[in-house]
Amino acid sequence: MKWHSHKLATGAILYAVTGNFLVTGLGVLGSTFPDFIEGKPPKQGTPAYQEWRKRHRQESHWLIPYLLITVFGFYYLKTVGVAVINLKKLLSMLEHWQSNWDVLLVYLISCFTLGCVLHILEDATCGRVPLLGRKPRIGIRLFRVGSAWEYLLVFPTSVFLIIWRAAYEYNMLEYLKVPRWPNWFF
Repeated sequence: MKWHSHKLATGAILYAVTGNFLVTGLGVLGSTFPDFIEGKPPKQGTPAYQEWRKRHRQESHWLIPYLLITVFGFYYLKTVGVAVINLKKLLSMLEHWQSNWDVLLVYLISCFTLGCVLHILEDATCGRVPLLGRKPRIGIRLFRVGSAWEYLLVFPTSVFLIIWRAAYEYNMLEYLKVPRWPNWFF
C-alpha cells in the first residue's frame, strides 16, 4: 500500500475502535515506520530499484517483534491501571510524571508499534509479508499497490469506520438498534 493509504486506513481503524486521538495519532505515525526504515525506493526500472525490491517487506515487515512489543506494552499498561483508551487516567498519572515516566513511555511505544502491526497486516492484503522469519511469507493479493482498487477499498472503508465511530459517540447506533463495540479489551 502507499503511505497515504496506510495512514488513512490505520487512522480510521484505530479511531473507530478506540475513539482516542492520541492512540490514533501515534498509530498513524507508526503506520509508515516499516517502510520508512527501508528507505525511499530508487527510480523505478534502475538496477538500484531492483535491489531495493529484493529487500522490501523483509526484516522491517516482520510482524512478531512489533506484535510482542504492542501486546506486552498493553499488558503492562493494564497491570498499572491504564486502559489504552483511558486518556483521562493517563493524563492524571502524568501530573506526577517523574514517578510515572515509564507508563508514558510504554503508552507511546505501544501505540506506535500498534500502527506498525496494522501496516504489516495492511501490506498482507496486497502482497506477502514474513510471518515467523523471512520464510514463510503470508498474504493475499487483493489489489496492486497504487492501483485504483487500493483507493476504492481503502477510502470508502475508512470513511465508513469514521462515520461508524461518530455514530457510536453520539449514540445514534442505539436509535438504529445496532450493538455497540465490545468492551472486552478497553
